[in-house]
Amino acid sequence: MRVSKFAATTLLFAASAAFGQVHVESPDAGETVPTHQPTTGSSPLLLITGVIDALPAGFDADLFCIHIDDPSIFSATGVSLFDTQLFLFDMAGFGVVANDDGTFIGSPGILPLGSVTTPGDYLIAISSFDYDPTSAGGLIFPSTPFTGVFGPTGPGGGGALTGFTGGGGGIGAYAIELTGASPCGAVIPLPSAGLMGLAGMGLVGLRRRR
Repeated sequence: MRVSKFAATTLLFAASAAFGQVHVESPDAGETVPTHQPTTGSSPLLLITGVIDALPAGFDADLFCIHIDDPSIFSATGVSLFDTQLFLFDMAGFGVVANDDGTFIGSPGILPLGSVTTPGDYLIAISSFDYDPTSAGGLIFPSTPFTGVFGPTGPGGGGALTGFTGGGGGIGAYAIELTGASPCGAVIPLPSAGLMGLAGMGLVGLRRRR
């Protein structure tokens, strides 16, 4: 099934007004650790955009690698016209935190400030309602209450991600708004040649004064 890219393009243009990196899903991100999609570019990473589209409708999850620079200000907020969920894993696929409905039932998921305590690389997943991550032991995160922010306390919470299961809740374009994050392997701009030259002149001047 083809989903119109109009909504995704609109989200992208809205985000481009801000100063930061926007990662556009391309090609389709996988939903397992080996098939995740790394985010690329320079820091900070403000937005990930993509599309949930699958047959049957909504049986799709997208998994991306991000780097959390500052856990004290890290947050992730889903933006979509359908009910999405957010999940965070370490790079081995073990669950960290999850949320189905952010502020009210049916709203996109939110991983709020304080969800993470350690900086580093993580995997963030987005899916439509009721398409949930599992390990060999079962669901990694509990399903209710829908507005709860959970650690990996489901029956499969002690195991690593093996895939997703359940019923799809919808399809369409989405965005994940991020704070305190950068792309995996973010490119940190180096000082320009002009700045390096000025710095060198300053050092020479200091030496001459001594």
